[in-house]
Amino acid sequence: MTTRTTLTRRRAFTLLEILLVLAILGVLATVAAVNLIGASDRAMVKATSSQLTTFKTQLQQYRLDKGSFPTTAEGLQVLVPSYMEKIPGDGWNNAFNYICPTQDPNRPFDIKSSGPDGQWGTEDDLSVWAL
Repeated sequence: MTTRTTLTRRRAFTLLEILLVLAILGVLATVAAVNLIGASDRAMVKATSSQLTTFKTQLQQYRLDKGSFPTTAEGLQVLVPSYMEKIPGDGWNNAFNYICPTQDPNRPFDIKSSGPDGQWGTEDDLSVWAL
C-alpha cells in the first residue's frame, strides 16, 4: 500500500495587500489626529465664550446692584468675591481685556480674549459682543 502525501497549500498575504492595509491605516490615523487637534481648539474657544457670557451676566448684575458698570481702572477684579469667586483666564490662560466705557453707546463695556495666538488685534480675538 502506498501512502499518499497530501500537500496543503497555505494562502499568505501578498506584499500588495499588506501595503494597501498599511496605507488605509495611515489615512485613518491622519484623519483621527486632525480631528483630535481641532477638537482641542474648539473646546478652548467654547470655554472662553462661556466665560465671556458669565462675565457679561455678572457685570449686568453688578450694574443693577451698584448703578453703573465698573470702570476700566476698576477692572473685573471688583466682581470678586461678591459676584465671582475669582477672575479666571481664557481657555489659553491669558488675561481678559475689560474696557468701560466704550465708544459704542450700544455696548457700555467690552471684554475680549486674545484668542489662540495670544496676540491682540488679530482675527482670532474673541469679544463678549461677538458671541
